[in-house]
Amino acid sequence: MYIAAHIMSVILTGIMSVQDFRSRSISAWLLPLICVSLTVTQILQNEWQVIAHNTIMNVIVLLFMYTTLTVWFSIRLRRWVRLDDVYIGRGDLLLLLLLTPVFAPFNFMLFFIAGSIAALLVYGLLHLIKPDSERLIPLAGILGVFLILLCVFELFSAGQFRLSNDDIMIMLNPIEN
Repeated sequence: MYIAAHIMSVILTGIMSVQDFRSRSISAWLLPLICVSLTVTQILQNEWQVIAHNTIMNVIVLLFMYTTLTVWFSIRLRRWVRLDDVYIGRGDLLLLLLLTPVFAPFNFMLFFIAGSIAALLVYGLLHLIKPDSERLIPLAGILGVFLILLCVFELFSAGQFRLSNDDIMIMLNPIEN
């Protein structure tokens, strides 16, 4: 069941990424299916308390980032700004929200930061190649590619890496206890 849920997550996320790269939009029905398949993998690995903790912490992080960016742009532009009207797509926000139960807080931040940097780099390269191209960034598609890579890595890591815990911090720590 665990492997099947992972494979389903990869397939659905791949479909979502292709949609976002092609049309800069994603089908609303894909997001809940991706969330369910990834959450099933977490339920099979973790207790509900771990999933609840990860969800609460990641939602707090998202709310903090959204609020901070809203205030920043509102002060800068001297008018109230809603980020999802102009600066970020609703599908991108919904994807991030639906991924909150999947990642441990540190892994979620790494995922979000790496995906955002990759999105900006891809956008910059596309803009250099084709300056008059569309100005929308396929954030959900790029995050989807990262998610696919992480799911495959988790599946083949023989339990050494899990999205749902921050054990990677222990692996990265050069000082042994």
